[in-house]
Amino acid sequence: MTLPHNAERLTIYLEQTEHHGGTPEFVEIIERARRMGMAGATLIAGAEGFGGAATVHRRHLLSVKADVPVVITIVDTAENVDRFLPEVERLMPRGLILRQPVEVVIHRTGEPGPEVSKS
Repeated sequence: MTLPHNAERLTIYLEQTEHHGGTPEFVEIIERARRMGMAGATLIAGAEGFGGAATVHRRHLLSVKADVPVVITIVDTAENVDRFLPEVERLMPRGLILRQPVEVVIHRTGEPGPEVSKS
């Protein structure tokens, strides 16, 4: 699937420690996006942040458990975002969801092309 020039970005902010059943919420959201045929999803874990409760969440160097903010970004057609958004809303008891129009400049899929010469 190649994205059209005009698409939408869905940005989902949540805490890494949030779970849906026994599964981390971010894993469940990304898996549902894949099953629904979304163009792709990217998870980024923050080093530190805070949300509506103003509680600071940060990665502790000596701790095994990380309590950090995470962000999932999905870019797809408006129609696919319309289909997927109710799924996300059902999964998230807390968090922030943004929906923004974006201009897709390049969307290349498939096998990587030949390497570019550095000469």
